[in-house]
Amino acid sequence: METVKRFNTEEFLLEIPYPSRTTSYTPIPHSSVINKIREEADKNNLIVSSTNYSTARNGNVVVGNFNFYADDPRFEMRLMFKNSYDKSVSFGIASGCSVFVCSNGMVTGEFALKRKHTGDADYDVDSFIVNALKELNEYYQRVKRDALILETISLINAEVYNILGQLFIENEIINSMQLNIVKNELFNSKNFNLITSNEFTAWDLYNAVTESLKRSHPTTYISDHSNLHNVFKTLFV
Repeated sequence: METVKRFNTEEFLLEIPYPSRTTSYTPIPHSSVINKIREEADKNNLIVSSTNYSTARNGNVVVGNFNFYADDPRFEMRLMFKNSYDKSVSFGIASGCSVFVCSNGMVTGEFALKRKHTGDADYDVDSFIVNALKELNEYYQRVKRDALILETISLINAEVYNILGQLFIENEIINSMQLNIVKNELFNSKNFNLITSNEFTAWDLYNAVTESLKRSHPTTYISDHSNLHNVFKTLFV
């Protein structure tokens, strides 16, 4: 079974050797992505509150999360990126927010900034990062509004089980291992209302699922989050 390493340090990522450039492949060093994000964040007066990284395939695939302080103590702005050295995934970047109490991620379905590793991909990635940081607050505000709506929608058990069946069977956003994590969160969460409570909402369910998505593989981590958000927007927002 493939080993997925979670909570890697930046030092670990920076030490991973990246392949040479060829006529058909342009490597995008993890270090250049991280440094560019920090540079543009500084230009936009965004303060990094935390970072975390997950890797697979001996560091050849990485997903990075940058969290930034925001205007609400319950939420932070979040920028996610994915990158690879083995051509398994193209570079991608997505914006949204994270929940401060548990660092669960929320991103919109607008995962538009993608680029294959060819030609001038390294230059294009820089422009993607510049635009993403400029627009980060806009995406954050949009996702936060969705979260506030979800907080107002009460759910009964039958509705919860139907939604989980959809996410597991129809949408294939969560797998059986993640479904067990969701089940544990529903009955034992320390941060959100339990399903046994009369105050259980769509927001509590959303966070039970995003808690399980922390176990998503780096190649699908961002798409799992954006697909989940799209499902909840369709159902409730």
